[in-house]
Amino acid sequence: MKKYNQIYGKYSQGTGSWLDLRNFKDLKKNFLNKNIKESYQAQILQDLLRMGISKNIKKMNILDIGSGRQAIAFEKLKARKIDLIDISDFNINRFKKFKKKNKSKITPYQMDICSDKFNNFDKKYDLIYLHGIIQHTENPVKAIRNLVAKLKPNGIMWFYFYQMGASKNLYLQLLRNIYYNSNVSQTEILNFNPKNLNEIQIDGLLDDLLADYVHIFPSSFYIEIFTALGLSTIYSKDIYDDLPSLRISAPSCLISLQRKSKLKSFNLKSFMKKQSEISIFDKSKYNSEDKNLILKLKKINDKIIKCIKNKKNNKKIIKSLLFIKRQMDLDYFLMPYNLKKKSLIDTFKVVFNEINTA
Repeated sequence: MKKYNQIYGKYSQGTGSWLDLRNFKDLKKNFLNKNIKESYQAQILQDLLRMGISKNIKKMNILDIGSGRQAIAFEKLKARKIDLIDISDFNINRFKKFKKKNKSKITPYQMDICSDKFNNFDKKYDLIYLHGIIQHTENPVKAIRNLVAKLKPNGIMWFYFYQMGASKNLYLQLLRNIYYNSNVSQTEILNFNPKNLNEIQIDGLLDDLLADYVHIFPSSFYIEIFTALGLSTIYSKDIYDDLPSLRISAPSCLISLQRKSKLKSFNLKSFMKKQSEISIFDKSKYNSEDKNLILKLKKINDKIIKCIKNKKNNKKIIKSLLFIKRQMDLDYFLMPYNLKKKSLIDTFKVVFNEINTA
């Protein structure tokens, strides 16, 4: 199995950003304290209510993809059977230790959901739950194809994913473009101590930078895949039948889908080709009012990438990364449109000027 995203659990929790700071700090030390356990249980119950299946949970076989905290919440809600899959050595080993000390019927597996090994995994589920996972897989199209094949008839899938259009995700892509085109090492990032960021913000920064993959696609692309596979939407939040829009697109969205028919034949190669052609700086993918802005940002982004490859002042580059992170944190969903545009252009320009003199 190809090993990637091994940062999770070890350096970044990849979850729990809604917790208060005290409980978030406890995530590493205590895999599940009482408050954290109750918080995850509330989150899962809310999602079950959104899907309209909260009363059926005791009859359901569930596959949870992730750290294991959601799996434990499903167990507390008395799901019939629960399997857990994660790619992280750290997360799976930690869960196995937890299981030795606690009575649990959850069965953990270390697998990549994009892999042939998972594709050949001979199990079927009533509910497959992955919250904030799909954008970090090596190949989302292959992962979704593999997951859908594990659904029972009338089985349900739950997805949370990043979507194109939001200003926050444009900052995120710039952040990653700088890091992955620079000479800054993972060790330098881990050893840097940004005093003006709290634990949650630092965790988010490590997640943004060190995850091997962060795919940001139009939500319509995911819908197209689900439809081609024969799934029907039963719940969605912040997904609109329109092009990505800086004005109204949320950084992430929710969708739940049900297999209501036989699985359809699926042209994997065609969708993988479409996937490879998606760029967050492609103006043709955006609402008409955003096209000029995206073109401007692309030009500055390209200049930054060209400039950074020969720069050796890593401290200055890391400071630029922290500056972008602060701008991301200042950004908010319904920020006035003109302020979003100005902030994006100003940030991209400041970063280029800083890196150009590094």
